[in-house]
Amino acid sequence: SARFVGDMAYIVTFRQMDPLWVIDLSNASNPTILGELEVPGVSTYIHPLGDGQLLTIGIGAANEDGTGLDWSNTQLSLFNASNATDPTLVDVLGLSPVSDSTDGWSWGYSEATYEHKAFQYWGPKELLAVPMTTYRYKYWYDSNGDYQWKYHWVSKLVIVNVSAGNNLTIHGEVDHSDFYTSGHYWWSSTGISRSIFMGDYIYAISHAGITVTNLSTMNMTDSLVLNEEVEDDYYGYAEESSTSSSDAEKED
Repeated sequence: SARFVGDMAYIVTFRQMDPLWVIDLSNASNPTILGELEVPGVSTYIHPLGDGQLLTIGIGAANEDGTGLDWSNTQLSLFNASNATDPTLVDVLGLSPVSDSTDGWSWGYSEATYEHKAFQYWGPKELLAVPMTTYRYKYWYDSNGDYQWKYHWVSKLVIVNVSAGNNLTIHGEVDHSDFYTSGHYWWSSTGISRSIFMGDYIYAISHAGITVTNLSTMNMTDSLVLNEEVEDDYYGYAEESSTSSSDAEKED
């Protein structure tokens, strides 16, 4: 990722680790590297906060030594590059659409890691909104000994407090999961993909609907269903949310 602010360029490159380069472009014929910071993971989008503060989103490291990428780990990073020769990593925050990622959930992902329009930062309240999605299959045996399964899909908008020069913390979340029936198997693009801050509220927009949430209480104040079925973007359908092993054998 790269960001140009005045005569300065902030560039993240990646091979096994993530170097953040601070480059002086004031002399077009002689760009000069002023500072470098090597940190785990990679930043795919850089958002300047002013005064050399940078807020980034990307993917966390895969290994304990900080190398590689764990594509299930959406990561926010806060950098201080006000001293161009000595940029520092202020804080890191991993994001997830679920509280327990070990309970059969697939890896969570965010459109904001590759589409900057999904990354919504609002300076007046120092808040960031990031959409997150995941899914899982649940399997069990009922009281009759029949094998059952169910598909569970989650789409949330995670709201983050951004204290420039200090830290990153979770403010709250907006949940659109109830807009989607468990009998469908959804593409990621059907979930929350855009949001906008307006006054004391955050509007979350997905294919299925729009919600309005109070930022102080994080209570939903209104909602609008756009399409109850969202039939244009799912890739499978089960008539029931669960099925027995005999039904599964028929489908095979």
